[in-house]
Amino acid sequence: WQWLVPDDHSRYWALWISIFTLGACFVFAFMAGQYGIYQQTSTYQQYVNPVSNSTSDNVSGPLVNMWGPSALLRWLRFWVTSQVYTFDVGYLMAWGARYMPAIWAGEWWRLFSSICIHGSFSHLLSNMLSLVILAVPLEHSFGPIRMFIIFLAAGFGGTFMSMAFEDHCYVYVGASGAVFGFLGLYLADILLNFESMYRPLVRLAAMLVAIGLTLWIEFATAKANPVWRVSHMSHIGGLVTGLVVSFMFLPNLQDRRWKAARKVAERIGHSIYDRISHSGLAGLHYEQSGQHTMLDRTQSCWRRNPWLYWLLWILSALVIVFMFAGLPGFLWLFVMPHLQCQPLFAPPI
Repeated sequence: WQWLVPDDHSRYWALWISIFTLGACFVFAFMAGQYGIYQQTSTYQQYVNPVSNSTSDNVSGPLVNMWGPSALLRWLRFWVTSQVYTFDVGYLMAWGARYMPAIWAGEWWRLFSSICIHGSFSHLLSNMLSLVILAVPLEHSFGPIRMFIIFLAAGFGGTFMSMAFEDHCYVYVGASGAVFGFLGLYLADILLNFESMYRPLVRLAAMLVAIGLTLWIEFATAKANPVWRVSHMSHIGGLVTGLVVSFMFLPNLQDRRWKAARKVAERIGHSIYDRISHSGLAGLHYEQSGQHTMLDRTQSCWRRNPWLYWLLWILSALVIVFMFAGLPGFLWLFVMPHLQCQPLFAPPI
């Protein structure tokens, strides 16, 4: 696991976050461009969806007669929550939305594809803004490989939590579980490195603002569009998974500084190190009765209390086993074989 722990002096490019953000925007743009063509198919008429009959937003009927910059600008008006510019169930299913009966039928790729697509531009914008605000500074410190691992872990953790404890017959899309995983990474970073972190409360405030923006846009979209539902379990599952995975693998920077100081002292020589230890610098006096040396006082809180660190580490490991073995096993053995969902298709008229 040492390869998962970055060098705290390194600074990486925000490669993974850039790739995913641009990729999600490209996929949404392509979906929006093809939506008018989809509305001319029989599938659009067969799916049960109130969006297909909407005449709001000064658009009469389907969007088959709109193209070019004017159509694009209508999709990009994130401040207007309109059902017309929200993809319907059939279109989301075609692009890989998460639907448990389809997953049970063998379409397991939906577990990942559902994280990469969004139902409207406001949905995409809220997730991508929060992702950039939260994850770019973290990727500069921890690198794209580790961010990719936490992204996948949080995304799947949120997916399994939602599948286990939310409506089994509903269609879900969006990367909010993975975004909340980076919130867990933020919390783990503050928890491990609060002693050496510059203005941790400011970072915490920025994190809460980003998450609040995400939730506000999602709730506003869900309120305006009856076909939408906010997946609270995805948020909770992603947050918990990101927190425990990050706690197990993030470096303790204060502890690294202490180890580096010990190595320097050893290289200088035991005699000089003993003089430093006995000198009582900064009012610290070494006594044979058991008081620590000056260097030992620079140890991190976690090294001074190793039992607490290992207790939390074991709890984190148990949570990971529950998220990635317990929940999938429960779904496979007790939930999916007994699904009773109404068909998504309406009977032909």
